[in-house]
Amino acid sequence: MESKLSEADEGVLVVKDKHWHTEIIKKDKLIGKHTVYVKNCDMVTVFLVPPVGNVVVESVKSVTLCIGIVTGRIVVRGMSSSTLHVAAKAAEFRDIRGTGVYIHTESAIEWYNPNEVSVYPYCLHDKLGYYTSYLSDAEECGFSLSENHYSETKNSKVNILSHEDLSKVESTTIWPKAGEGVYGGKATFDKIYGDDTAEEEEYKELSGPNVFHVKNKRWHTETIQERHLEGKDTVLIEGLEMCTVFLVPPVKKVIVRNVKSVTICIGIVTEKVTVKGMKESTFHCAAKEAEFDRTFETAIYMHTETPIQWTNSGGFTLNPYCLHDKLGYYTNYAHDAEENGFTLSENHYADVKEVKIDIKTPKDLDGVEASTIWPKAGEEIYGGKRVLQEIYEEDKKEEDSFDLSDPNILAVKNKTWNSEIIKRKQLIDKDTVYLSDLEMFTVFLVPPVKNVFIQNVKAVTICIGMVTEKITIKGMNGCTLHVAAKAAEFHDIHRTGIYIHTESAIEWNNSDGIQMYPYCLHDKLGYYKYYSRDAGLCDFSLANNHYSDTKTEGVNIQGYEELDKVEPTAIWPKAGEEIYGGKEAFDKIYEDESDA
Repeated sequence: MESKLSEADEGVLVVKDKHWHTEIIKKDKLIGKHTVYVKNCDMVTVFLVPPVGNVVVESVKSVTLCIGIVTGRIVVRGMSSSTLHVAAKAAEFRDIRGTGVYIHTESAIEWYNPNEVSVYPYCLHDKLGYYTSYLSDAEECGFSLSENHYSETKNSKVNILSHEDLSKVESTTIWPKAGEGVYGGKATFDKIYGDDTAEEEEYKELSGPNVFHVKNKRWHTETIQERHLEGKDTVLIEGLEMCTVFLVPPVKKVIVRNVKSVTICIGIVTEKVTVKGMKESTFHCAAKEAEFDRTFETAIYMHTETPIQWTNSGGFTLNPYCLHDKLGYYTNYAHDAEENGFTLSENHYADVKEVKIDIKTPKDLDGVEASTIWPKAGEEIYGGKRVLQEIYEEDKKEEDSFDLSDPNILAVKNKTWNSEIIKRKQLIDKDTVYLSDLEMFTVFLVPPVKNVFIQNVKAVTICIGMVTEKITIKGMNGCTLHVAAKAAEFHDIHRTGIYIHTESAIEWNNSDGIQMYPYCLHDKLGYYKYYSRDAGLCDFSLANNHYSDTKTEGVNIQGYEELDKVEPTAIWPKAGEEIYGGKEAFDKIYEDESDA
C-alpha cells in the first residue's frame, strides 16, 4: 500500500476530523470502495463490521475502532489511548501508545516505535454473540481463521496476552459499553447484523434453482437470453462494477443489489423489480411494480403499471422507458407485453414526485444523445442495437437448430455436482452431442462424434476424444476442456484451460483469460493407441495441429514444453476421486469396448 492515500480517490471512504462522534459503516457505504481511511479523530467510535479491502488510520486519539475483516492490510500511523479490534490479512503499526489491540492476522505484525501497547487475540464477534456472522464473512472472503499470528513479532514495548488473559479484562474495555446514548457495542452489532439478517431473510430464497445469478463481476458484459431463463422466474444482479447486463426476455422478478457504474438493459418484468444499492449507473426496465432504495446519481428509464416506491435515493434523472423503441424493436416489446398481460397504455413512472428526482418527459428524450440512452452500438464488447438483434434473432436460430426432440442429438443439460460418461453405445445413430447449463460437472465423451455444441457451462471439466466435424462453444467460464476436432468455434470463453488438436485455425470471439495447450489427454493417460485408431477410422489428421494458428488477445498459447510444467491434476481430473477419475474413467470406457 502506498504511504499516502488520495482522499479524492472514489475508491476510498474517508472518516476524518471528527470529535465526540460515532460512525457506523454498513455494506451500502462500501459499494465501490477498496479502502477505509480514518484520520484526525478524537473521542470517536467507528464500527466497520462488513469486510473491506484495506484500512488506514492516521493521527487518532481516544478512539474505539471495531473492525471486522480486512482482506488486505491495516496500517495505523499515530494512535494513542485507544482500543482497536480488527481481523486482517496483514498489519503494520507505527507510533502507537497506550492502546489495547485485539487482533487476528494471517501474518506477523510489523511494529514501529510502539509504547505501552497490550495485544490480545481478536474476540469482538465472539464476545458479542456474532461469531457465526464472522465465520460467514471469513468464508466469503477466503480469509483464514485457522491460525492467528498476532503474537509472532516480539517487541519490548508490546505486552502480548493470551486467550486466558481475556477473561481478566473488564468487558467495557473490550467493546463499547452497551446502552450508552451515543453508541453501544452489542446494540450496534444487533443493528448492523439485524439489518443484514433481515435483508438476507428477505432474499434467502434466491439461492434456489429458480434464480439466475449475475454476481461479483467487474469489467464484464452479461447477455441473458431465453435459454438461460429455462426454469427460472427470478434474476439476481449483485456486486457488479463497470459492467453491462442485457436481460431482454420477460422474467417474473428482478433484484439488483449493490452495483456501481453499470448499464442494465431489461425488457419486461411481469411482477416486480427491486433495486437496493445503485450508484452512477444507467438503468432501463419495464415492470409491473418497482422499488428503489439507496439509488444515487443514476439515469433511470422506466415503464411501470403502478407508482414507483422510493427510499433513501436522489440525485438522478427519471425518464420514460424507450430502449426497444429507440433501437427499432418496439414490435418485439409489444409482443412480449401482450403475451405476459403487461399494460403499455399508461406509464406511471412519474406518479410519485420526489424533490431529488429530475423527471423527464418523452419529449425531453428527443434531444438526448443516443449513446447516453443505451450502450454505444459498434463497440467491440457490446452494442445496443446489435445485442438486441442477437437476442431476438439468435434465440430463435438456436431454438430452431437444437430441437432436442431430434433423435440424432444426445443432450446433457441442467446438471450440477455430478459426472457423465458417454460411451460408444450411447452414440449409436447420434451425430451431435449437446452440453448445456452445467456447473461443477465432469463429462467424458471419448468415442468419436460428428459435432459437439456447448453453451452456458461453469466450473466443468470436459474430456472429449475426437469431433470429426466441428465443436462450437457459446459461454464457458472457469473450466478445463480437452478436445480433438476438425474445426472449432469459441465464443464467450473466460478463465479456462484448453487442450486441443484442430485441423484448421480456431475461430475466437469475446474470450479472455485462456491458457491453451496442444491436446495430450490420451497420451498422458496411456491410451494413445486408441486415439490413433479412432483417427484412422474417422479420416482425422494427426499430422499437424493448427491450435496456435489464430493469435488473439486474451488467449495465451503454450507449447509442448510448457505441458511438462503443468500439474497432472490441472491436465485431467484427479484419479481416485469419488465423483470422477481420469484414468479410471478411461479404463472403464475402453474395457467395456474390449468386452464388447
